Amino acid sequence: MRKELLLPLMAWFGCILWFSWAASGAPLQSDELLLIYNAADRESREVAVYYANTRNVPADQVLGLELNTRGEEMPPDEFEAAVRAPIRAYLEQRGLREKVRCLVTFYGVPIRVSARPQSPQRAKLLEQRKEEFRAVLAEFRAIVGELDSTATRPARRPSRPAEPEIEWRQLQQKYGQARQLLAEQAGANAGTAEGRAVFAKLLQTVQQIEGTAALVAQMSVSGDAPADHPTVRQLQAVKERLKADDERLKEALARDVEDPARAEGRELLRQNHGLNGLLLALQEEMLMLRDDETQAALDSELALLWWDQYPRHRWVMNSMNWRYRAGLAARNSPPPARPPVLMVSRIDGPTSSIARGLIDKALAGEKAGPTGRAYFDARGMNAKKEGFGPYDEALRQIAGTVRSKTSIAVRLDNREKLFGRGECPNTVLYCGWYSLRRYIDAFTFVPGAVGYHLASFEAISLKKPGEQGWCKRMLEDGITATLGPVAEPYLQSFPRPDDFFGLLLTGRFTLAEVYAYTVPFHSWMQMLIGDPLYRPFAKSPPLKLEDALPPEIIPAEYQPGTRAE
Repeated sequence: MRKELLLPLMAWFGCILWFSWAASGAPLQSDELLLIYNAADRESREVAVYYANTRNVPADQVLGLELNTRGEEMPPDEFEAAVRAPIRAYLEQRGLREKVRCLVTFYGVPIRVSARPQSPQRAKLLEQRKEEFRAVLAEFRAIVGELDSTATRPARRPSRPAEPEIEWRQLQQKYGQARQLLAEQAGANAGTAEGRAVFAKLLQTVQQIEGTAALVAQMSVSGDAPADHPTVRQLQAVKERLKADDERLKEALARDVEDPARAEGRELLRQNHGLNGLLLALQEEMLMLRDDETQAALDSELALLWWDQYPRHRWVMNSMNWRYRAGLAARNSPPPARPPVLMVSRIDGPTSSIARGLIDKALAGEKAGPTGRAYFDARGMNAKKEGFGPYDEALRQIAGTVRSKTSIAVRLDNREKLFGRGECPNTVLYCGWYSLRRYIDAFTFVPGAVGYHLASFEAISLKKPGEQGWCKRMLEDGITATLGPVAEPYLQSFPRPDDFFGLLLTGRFTLAEVYAYTVPFHSWMQMLIGDPLYRPFAKSPPLKLEDALPPEIIPAEYQPGTRAE
């Protein structure tokens, strides 16, 4: 039996992260949509039916929900009972689960799910999980300290204790380095008593940290060994036990985070996937038990329609994002398995007529091909300035790409000052920042115009009289598609302007796809407003895919004629 122990550290939990629809050879189609309107609102139904007729959406893919609220926000329990559950049931009953890739919400459907109320019971459980995490981390620390001293020299303790989760990352790094050194020592002293002792210690430690499953995954049997050889039979028996345990594990971890039966899953993780797998599970449970920062855009929650258990605190990484997928490809890691992620777009506005107008303007833009000028409003920041710099540089980059690669006239403002009133006539593309909920009437939007403003709370309301958030005001001024946050989003939640407009200008993707492949997070604050099927540059694409994305890291599934599922 040959044992390969130089593989990269990979805990079990990292293998069940996300699977999603990826870019397809054909753009999103009308029969891949489910339209969702408020059955208690006549205008909501009218806009949805108009869109269905205009875009030829099948009649059984239009769903009215009986929503009691006519406001823009709904409680999380009501969202689960009146929105998520009926949509899931409708798709499953009609055999549409595998067919529908994009949900479309309409005028009359709330835009935001309010924060979860603080629960004393969940707070108590959270403290228990924190204690468990610290106890398991102490075991990890002791093992790594012993392994580190065996491989090199006595481990040095940090002068100031790090936060537990930061310390865990540090210990993982030290473990990987020490394990590599021990494996090299065992190889260099193969056949000697010292080498066998080091190798035995290494096996024991890998089993403790990574688990039995990691050892078994790295074992192979000589090709000439007969199937009835005792070692072959023993290895096969262990694999079958692990497979059965993982089924029990999957069932246990699918339960509600407050269900005591999840304890069996944690014990199986320790046994088969080591301390690393257990720490990852505890980390996720702590996130799921947190009730702070759980407010989110309703559409962003709907992207995870098929997910049963996930943290509501802050966000979940978007596995459809092209940068995420490129990162997997760079590490030669396939997208791991979990329920699919859906695209979501919204046809909405301050009035039902404005919402309906988004449909007409999208069709007009497609028919004629939008013409006009592109306006990018940067602030002249250093590209290396932490947080803000990369987004400011992204505005300059997309302005340079459009100017050098297309015939679209571009104006880039690289000063702190924003575009002033009336300074942006004939606008077809816009992106800039930062004027918090203080819209500047600088634009004359052409039919088919797409743009967004990088600032907090710009979609906090689409209907409140006097609201000056950029989403509401741009819709009132005639923009065809925009996006923005329903509450404080943090800058990193916005699609990067060079990514978003770059993909849009290839003409290859619909509006919903462009957003889905560039927004970083789900279960968070951003929402897209516009016709999901809108492809403004389909007839005459200004950019090639390699102009929009770095050619060396374009995910393979983004190429024409391919699809990863």
